[in-house]
Amino acid sequence: DYSITLDIEDQLKIDAFPAYLESALSNLITNSIKYRDLNKSLSIIITATQDNGVCTISVSDNGLGIDLSRHQDKIFGMYKTFHNHENSNGLGLFMTKNQVEAMGGTISVRSEVGIGSTFTIKI
Repeated sequence: DYSITLDIEDQLKIDAFPAYLESALSNLITNSIKYRDLNKSLSIIITATQDNGVCTISVSDNGLGIDLSRHQDKIFGMYKTFHNHENSNGLGLFMTKNQVEAMGGTISVRSEVGIGSTFTIKI
């Protein structure tokens, strides 16, 4: 069981390289699914707003979450994984960060173990 909620501002214009943006969002959504908490119904919320030419896109979930007190400095590192999952290779968030930065943007994360994660891209 799952729900996906989209809250995207009308007339939103993003100055981004489409393939990089698609890849970054695809990775964040895939991670939400891959690292879901099997004990609850998956909920993914995607928001996008624009303010003074800066587009803010957030992908939130109610998944397993990441212990940022232990992993904050490694979260976007190459080959870093935070859960025992057979398909984890530690490249997804590394590539996502590089793609976002190549577009002149930033990416950040808020997360709590057992609560979920929110990744925020600003371009």
